[in-house]
Amino acid sequence: MEITNRTVQATDGYEIPIRIYTPSRATISGHAGVNGIVSPTYPVTVYLHAGAFCVGTLDTEEIVCRTICGSPTPSVVVNVAYRLAPTHRWPTAEEDCWTVLKWVVEKTGTDLAAADIRKGLVLGGTSAGAMITCKLTQRALAIPLSPSASTEPIRITGQVLMIPMTVSHWPSDVTAEEIDSLKDVSDK
Repeated sequence: MEITNRTVQATDGYEIPIRIYTPSRATISGHAGVNGIVSPTYPVTVYLHAGAFCVGTLDTEEIVCRTICGSPTPSVVVNVAYRLAPTHRWPTAEEDCWTVLKWVVEKTGTDLAAADIRKGLVLGGTSAGAMITCKLTQRALAIPLSPSASTEPIRITGQVLMIPMTVSHWPSDVTAEEIDSLKDVSDK
């Protein structure tokens, strides 16, 4: 596995830290290429860390990203260190992740030489990262991702949602009385 740290420039000029995990390249026999060797390409996973939007780094999901990259169905993994609250108000975290997602689509095959989004583009995250994953997936339906104006839009082919906070059953903050009323229901 090859691991590379780099940055992607946000629209406001901030350099968003990312870490790219690339599976080990193998020789594929029977295919034409430079000296008879073809470097394989892999689907791409963009992974967003946990941390309640206020903590977390590239190291937070290191084990998860390495596991996805080196799994029996390997993937190039792009780990994103989005800006955190309270220093950066919402939607800065989402915008940073959207910027990186667009960069991944544009740079596949060039800066991400081992990546092939036609083989799959998966978004994933844990907790806060999972919630951003849901938002980006919906956003990509409304604003198609495309490497250039002349190509077909790229579709997100999957999501990995680890402990997401995606649904609230309460229209407002839960009161102590509402919590106590649930205890009565579970005792019956």
